[in-house]
This record gives sequence, structure tokens and C-alpha cells, in this order.
Amino acid sequence: MRSVSRLFPSLLAALAACSDGARSGEPRDVGGSVVHDGGADPSDASAPNAFDGSRVGALDATSVEDAGPSVIPCVAPADEEACNGSRALCDRTYDAVSYATTHNAMSNADEGWSLPNQQHGIRRQLDDGIRGLMLDVHEGRRGPLLCHGLCAAGQKPLVDGLREIRAFLECRPRDVVTIVFESSVPASDVARAFGESGLDRFVHTQALGAPWPTLGAMASAGRTLVVFTDADPGTPAWYHDAWRYTWQNPYAAETADDFDCRPDRGDSDAGIFVMNHFLTAPFASRELAEQVNHNPLLRDRVFGCRDETGARPVLVTVDFYDIGDVLEVVEELNQE
Repeated sequence: MRSVSRLFPSLLAALAACSDGARSGEPRDVGGSVVHDGGADPSDASAPNAFDGSRVGALDATSVEDAGPSVIPCVAPADEEACNGSRALCDRTYDAVSYATTHNAMSNADEGWSLPNQQHGIRRQLDDGIRGLMLDVHEGRRGPLLCHGLCAAGQKPLVDGLREIRAFLECRPRDVVTIVFESSVPASDVARAFGESGLDRFVHTQALGAPWPTLGAMASAGRTLVVFTDADPGTPAWYHDAWRYTWQNPYAAETADDFDCRPDRGDSDAGIFVMNHFLTAPFASRELAEQVNHNPLLRDRVFGCRDETGARPVLVTVDFYDIGDVLEVVEELNQE
């Protein structure tokens, strides 16, 4: 979710070499699944770019070419009494559990985004075991967009991404998911998208300083989504201030030697440690993920940061989660 302002010259050069992305149709809901219709979408050609406010319409890369309607089926968990894959986690409080998390989760290669941070889209990430999503939101002509800085590199209406999350939570009612927003739009616009998508009925509201509930209690209440934001928090109440509820280590690593566990942003006394573990040089890539997503480096760093800071890494955040061992490391952390 880092700012791309200092990377614009390289970004523009890279985008100039890319071809126009295909556009996706408006998703429709079918029970607990999301249906994507084929055909061109005449909506947002792009959002304004971040440096001069002009329209950038050359690359509206929001999805791969459609081969007709597709349905994402609901796959029930192996153990329907488990929380996030384990019955033992049902008795743990939210902040005593770790969650595999994707950096810039909306930016993915499968849907045709340029310079992606992930291989697969949001719903596939959740199906694969990701339980934390970092999402960037910017203004679009017809509503908020999921995109990262320069929306010409890829974009999706926020409401569509939220529908995918809602469908997953309907399918997996005992799995708790977290969204961390980097938002450039008013909270009221985000709240409206939550209402339109139906995701608002899943959100959990946490009083600052109060003990977190257990995953089992959240599941029983049907409130299995935690939302943090870096901007305009507090209205609605479930739109929690990321910098008061969480803290992060530095994020701007270009090599593994740059990794650092020390508190950088947020309240270091807060219970939610968002652990950044990804390289950006100058963009994310599968090659960079190959360097840092595998054990023993990943495991050593996750457990090392826990020991150094005395804090559990709650949201263990990576690029290209499909490379390496993040799911296994988080599972091991949750077994302790």
C-alpha cells in the first residue's frame, strides 16, 4: 500500500510498453457466488492520475478477457466447526491469531493488471487461505475504485471487490477476514459501497482499548470482518483508525538486507502488529518474491520479529503469496 509518487517516472515508462487491458462486465450475485458477465464495460476508463489530475485512459486493465459468464462456487471447509481452519482458533481472541495477508491485494496478474503485486484475484486469494487484504481506494468517475496510485495500471469498482469478499464470507461463515484500507475517498463513499455490496452486515465494531472477542464469538455473531483505514476513520464506527489500532514495521525494503522489525507507523502499544515482508525495487515482481517468500528466510524473520518486538505478527503481509511459504509459516505461528 505504499505511495508510488516517487516512482512515477519508472511507472509511466513501464506502462507505455503495455497493451490495453481488457474490461470486465458488472458482476452479478447468484446466492453465495459471484457471476462475471462477458463483454466490454463502458464505465470508468480510468481514474484521474495522482500527479496532474488529467484523465489517463490508455490502460483500463481490470480483468482478463472474458469467455462468457463464470461462477465462483462455494467450497465448504473440511471442518465446518473450525475457525480459520482450526477448532483451536475458535477460542482465541482476534489479536491472538495470525493471518496471511496480501499487499495491494486488488492488483493481480490474473485480471490483467500491469505491474501486479499478486498473481490471483481477491476471491482466489481467500479460497487459497489468505485472511487479510490490503486494499487501496481512489476516486473514479462513477464511484470508488480499487487501484494503486495510477489507476491506468489496473482498476476495479470497490463495490465489485467487496461483493467477492461478501460471497466468500457467506460461504465460510466461521472464517474471520481483515481489510486494511489505504483510502483517498471519503468514508461515506466507502460505507455506501459496503451497503451496496451487502458486506456491511458482516463488519465487526471494536471499541478502542476493549478486549477483542474470540473468533468463535465473532462467527456466532455473524460479524467476521474487521476493517481498518488510514484515513477518515470512525464514521461508521466499524471503520477503525489503523494508526490507533495497529502498528507497522518499515515497508520500503528494496533488498532483504533492508528488512527491519522496529515500529515505524501507528501506535506501537496497539495489539495488532502488521508485519510488512515484501520488496519493492522499484515495483513488486515474482522474482523479488522468490527472494524473500521462502523458508528459512521468511520463517526466521516472522519469528525473529516476534522475539525482537515482543509482539505477535498478526497480519503477515507479502507480495505474490502463491510463491513460498507464508501460509505454512502463519499456520505454524497459530499452532503455538
